Amino acid sequence: MAYDVVVVGGGIGGLTVAALLSARGVSTCLLERQSLVGGCIARVEFSGYEFEPGMGVYTSFGEGEIYDRIFAELPVEVPETSLLSRPYVVRLEDGTDVQLLGYGFSEELSARFPECADAAIEFYKTFALEDLNRTSQRFRLFIDTQVRAFLHSSVDQCSSVAVSTALNRVRGPVYEIPGGPATLATRLAESIKRSGGIVRLNTPVLRLAYDETGRAIGVDLLSGERVIANKAIVSNLTIWDTYGKLVGLNRTPPEIKKQLNTLQGTGAYIVYATIEEGALARLPSERLLAALPSSTSTSDDEDLFTEVTFATEGQTATLKSVTEVERWFTYHASEEDFEESDQAALEQFWTKLHAALPELGGDIEVIETANPRTFYDQTRRKLGMVMGLQPTLGFQPQSVLGFQPPLGRQSLLKIPSSSAILPNLFVVSDTVTPTPDLSAVIEAASSLADDLTRKR
Repeated sequence: MAYDVVVVGGGIGGLTVAALLSARGVSTCLLERQSLVGGCIARVEFSGYEFEPGMGVYTSFGEGEIYDRIFAELPVEVPETSLLSRPYVVRLEDGTDVQLLGYGFSEELSARFPECADAAIEFYKTFALEDLNRTSQRFRLFIDTQVRAFLHSSVDQCSSVAVSTALNRVRGPVYEIPGGPATLATRLAESIKRSGGIVRLNTPVLRLAYDETGRAIGVDLLSGERVIANKAIVSNLTIWDTYGKLVGLNRTPPEIKKQLNTLQGTGAYIVYATIEEGALARLPSERLLAALPSSTSTSDDEDLFTEVTFATEGQTATLKSVTEVERWFTYHASEEDFEESDQAALEQFWTKLHAALPELGGDIEVIETANPRTFYDQTRRKLGMVMGLQPTLGFQPQSVLGFQPPLGRQSLLKIPSSSAILPNLFVVSDTVTPTPDLSAVIEAASSLADDLTRKR
């Protein structure tokens, strides 16, 4: 089969590109190795319960914002959303609860951080890290807990721009999506099909297909089938897998291999649980972001979890923490050894969680857990890194691996056409956007769709 554009991966970026291109009359085929679309935001169900995959806080659904602009072009309706009066509450190690408010936020900062009220308010005006240095340790923890949750790195390792982008998003209007973000993924997939595009599930892609000149002409599937792309191939894989799996390491220049090895990512440790109404009534909010107590142990394993996002959906709760990935892939003599290690991690997490949120008591029960190995098995992302690239002070997305943002846009990275490597291969994923959140990936995908349709 031949199409104008072949999209590899049915995560939110790939779905958005394919939906927009199909709606604009471009012959498009999306290939997804899983039985469901959505990737990291796909529907989560265990023991008859459905779970929110993340924190349950979403942005950019307002009039004229990215979702409004995208769905204006599509033959399906934008998913239903509800405006939240407050996005979440941040709990510090000392038990202080700080509410993220629209009006009255300065007063909230003054009340919760009397030791540095003026400096705290000033930081939220400038987001300059030098202003953060003039605040207290408690306020720095308040900021760091949010940055670790949203950017998956400590505030000391992030630029002012990255911190400002992350914190400003939740200071504006925020929404919840009934049914979770999987509703968005399924709506986009339906749009592709209604517009005449093709969505093929359970279809693993093996590698790019090349002609005798070395030009990429499509993709080879694990089944042995070849799918031709006459105009472009869009990878919705990570930057590592785009080169390592699609392009092939033998075709990847040594300097790019070197850069790939230096890029860092983080993973997620998630507990899916049921929660009783009594615990919900005792909590200050249905959405919490809590700093977990520091360990006095010198063991690296005792510092696996530093914060947790806590989101409830009816009788279920999703508890998520950033975790380093390598330790989940260390050698184990048997699967039983790994299960013991996983159980030890759960016990550590559970102990820290109840210390931070004693209101839970015994009214919460674990249904299932997920860790980087789980996500690797599900998505085949390198080391199960599902939370984008880890930002650093010198991190500039447009400079990663020689990528250049097309047409002056900063939210998307593209293999440069001047390079001898695959001028018709494009990448859209959380590993090539300035921040690894849903709306940033959607923006990048929209930009790419615009770029591809201009070149038709």
